[in-house]
Amino acid sequence: MEQQINEAIASIHKDVKEVKQLLMTLLKQDSSDKKNHENQNLMTAGEVARLLGVNLNVIYHKCAENDIPYSRIGKQYRFDKEAVLEWLKRQKPKEMISIDAIVENHLQKRRLLG
Repeated sequence: MEQQINEAIASIHKDVKEVKQLLMTLLKQDSSDKKNHENQNLMTAGEVARLLGVNLNVIYHKCAENDIPYSRIGKQYRFDKEAVLEWLKRQKPKEMISIDAIVENHLQKRRLLG
């Protein structure tokens, strides 16, 4: 009788352990899903460049000029997709992104530095 009770307790203990593992797995998955959902609207500089159809260096230049909305996470640039699209809507067609203007601006800075 005592052995049956010990076996039943061991079985219950094993079942509880399995339930705990399943709950931990579900909690981790839920946490991961939330992070993925939060990051769905965040884009990298490369993704923004592809979205706008420009070279990656143009995006970095726009960041340096604080001309495009962005955030930095460490050394990485991140862009909220909605903010970028709103920024894009506010741009006048010829002000949008001009590689000539970027090159001219760069050359002027170099001339000033000598």
